[in-house]
Amino acid sequence: MKQAPAWLVSMLLHVVVLLSLALVVTPPPPDHAGIKTIDSPPTEALKEVEELQVVDLPDDQKSVEEVQDVAVAPDSVAVESVEVVSDASDLAAAQMSVEVTDISTDISMSTDLLKTVGKSGGTKTGFGGRSSAASQKEMIKAGGGNPEEIIVAVETSCDWFKRHQMPDGGWSFDFRQCPGCMGKCKNPEADSFLNDRAAATALALLPMLGQGFTHKAQGEKAKYRQQVDAGLAFLAQRVMAGKGQAYGGAKGGNMYSQGITGIVLSEAYGMTKDPRLAAPAQAAIDFIMLAQDPVGGGWRYTPRQPGDTSAVCWQVMALKSANMSGLRVDPLVVKKISTFLDFVQSDDGAAYGYADPSKTFRPALTSAGLLCRMFTEWKKSNEALIRGAKKLAKGGPSKDMYTSYYATQVLYHVKQQLPKEWDDWQKKMSAMLVKAQITAGHQAGSYYEGFESGHAPHAGGRIYVTSMATMTLEVYFKHGLPLYQDVKEPTDDFVE
Repeated sequence: MKQAPAWLVSMLLHVVVLLSLALVVTPPPPDHAGIKTIDSPPTEALKEVEELQVVDLPDDQKSVEEVQDVAVAPDSVAVESVEVVSDASDLAAAQMSVEVTDISTDISMSTDLLKTVGKSGGTKTGFGGRSSAASQKEMIKAGGGNPEEIIVAVETSCDWFKRHQMPDGGWSFDFRQCPGCMGKCKNPEADSFLNDRAAATALALLPMLGQGFTHKAQGEKAKYRQQVDAGLAFLAQRVMAGKGQAYGGAKGGNMYSQGITGIVLSEAYGMTKDPRLAAPAQAAIDFIMLAQDPVGGGWRYTPRQPGDTSAVCWQVMALKSANMSGLRVDPLVVKKISTFLDFVQSDDGAAYGYADPSKTFRPALTSAGLLCRMFTEWKKSNEALIRGAKKLAKGGPSKDMYTSYYATQVLYHVKQQLPKEWDDWQKKMSAMLVKAQITAGHQAGSYYEGFESGHAPHAGGRIYVTSMATMTLEVYFKHGLPLYQDVKEPTDDFVE
């Protein structure tokens, strides 16, 4: 060691120390040592997938008390104005964490905007035509109809719906479950949608809202206030529980149900500006927008499935109602609708098929396609629109209420361009429906017999047929003045 150089001795000592330290074992930290993790939020793509997760809602009927604890937007929710955006990432669904509030407990003075509503204001635009019986009579007369006959028929239908409401506030296609009916009105021929409570409830509420009956109405329009209140609560609860999705469960509906529900909640919000309806209505509309086929631009039975014209039209009407009511509608979604319509059109846009261009003229689908064109981009000068409308008028009203409902709207909106065709159509249409309505007995006010053929009566039964027939009669005032009417008051164009 004495002869070894100092550097060698130092190195040996360091090696010994390092080897000794390597043998030392450090005990693991206790459980409470405070191990930290970093949670990263999900990506936008993952959020969209989560929003579109199909939620099967329970089919068990709820009691009246359970339904009244409905999740709707609280009074303090700020109502946002329409924002025109260009970023598709802005389609995040409405906030679902809201206060549980009972619509029916609010007995404050009505904030009903019917007397001034319409996106640009006025009593004859937007929802303004529903404001009063006097306004309705004036508009029916201006459209060539018989005010007394039509209003009586519409309100008789609403009374039938009132008598067939379920104890939980909703409606059901299965009349055996309704205490006020017990199956007297029979069930649909098919049971494929017997549990579709959302569609049954929305179809019952649409004619009531079309007549101006809201949950906050006063005076002559307060007649069905409690029924509309309970029905809206039923739908709002389902939408909030489903994170925007209204349908669900075995035989419980599809995107058709979603579109119809979106129309109801949007119209109810637009007509009353009740802030508690803002979140459910926006959530239903957001679900529709996120469910659009990202490639073809349409809708069908399930989210993002390649579309068909029938399902597309219900979603377009929901987006139109949302736009009129001041809810958020992304223009990119609207633009994609044209991609779908371009694909299924024939005769340069004067006719439409189901999921592809049709080789034959199909009045029901052509009516739906032309109405979508009106609500999205086409102006009154479009030659294909007028040509298609003339062909529809030539065929006359049909007892397939799906066809008559859409075709009546198309011809009403172009009545200034085709006055003779509209006048002939509306006379035949109103006479057919006024005469066909049952006027006596338990089924008084409803429609079904004679209208069993065509689209959906086998599935929606008497509720569906009665709703479509009533809404067809309401065309004179339901959406105010025609889209293409030349007036000083601006109309509600879907896309400015």
